[in-house]
Amino acid sequence: MGPTTTVFDYAMSFNRENRKRVFSMCFLLGLEMLPISLVVVTFLTFITTYVISVSNGHVTPYLPYISDTGAKSPESCIFGQLLTFSTIIALFTLYIRFKLIQSLVNVDNSRIHVVNKVSFGLGIIAALGMSLVGNFQESNVLVVHVIGAFMVFGIGSVYEIFQTIMSYMMYPMYNGKKIIIIRMVLSIFSVFFFIMTFIGAGLAGKEYKGNPLAWRPEDEGFSYHILSTSCEWLLSVSFLAYFLTFIHDFQKIKINVVGVMSVTHLDQSPSIIANDDSLSSSNQNCF
Repeated sequence: MGPTTTVFDYAMSFNRENRKRVFSMCFLLGLEMLPISLVVVTFLTFITTYVISVSNGHVTPYLPYISDTGAKSPESCIFGQLLTFSTIIALFTLYIRFKLIQSLVNVDNSRIHVVNKVSFGLGIIAALGMSLVGNFQESNVLVVHVIGAFMVFGIGSVYEIFQTIMSYMMYPMYNGKKIIIIRMVLSIFSVFFFIMTFIGAGLAGKEYKGNPLAWRPEDEGFSYHILSTSCEWLLSVSFLAYFLTFIHDFQKIKINVVGVMSVTHLDQSPSIIANDDSLSSSNQNCF
């Protein structure tokens, strides 16, 4: 299968004796909108909660942690709701990426498929971590919040590394060199910013004993705090920018959807389609 052909084609044939009515629809779903939507919704979340939290005096405007902007009500409600939405979009994006590689790469390339599966698992963990960050605010359940932050940024960075390795393994048969370089650079940035975020936080915490939501330039450890928070924001940028590299790939996906009517009257009980020997998709790459 070439990179411009159908990624999956859900095709089914049915025995006429079963009197099943089949309707089909072939369309371009515009799956490149998934990573775009993920980036837009996530950054819209951060900017919205920053503006509200600063306006309400819950945080100072001096570049707070992203989580600080969603620590108190009402911005915490928006923070949790929108990050949950981002998590759902991320899971769909991860799944499409996983199935794209599974469908595109020859089955004989077992190493690529192993990396693809491991990467998909890491991505799921990272996405669920984003949900924990949004719904377990640091002001309520700090331990769970920190675990979620490690999942989304730490495991997420590892996900980027695995995706970059897989892109390298797929060169030159399935992708070009340019995308490898871009993903490698973004992966390095993510790992670097992740490490610096925690180093800065540790150094700032040793010198500052006041309200963690009310940092000011005159406070001890403020420079370390800014180092940490700026790296966290840059980490978010590099992390989400990595998902934007999927746009080019997702534009190649064509979806063929087949709907099946198993009855001729809506008051009838549906027949058991699973037992129909003519129902077969064994040779298809189905999502």
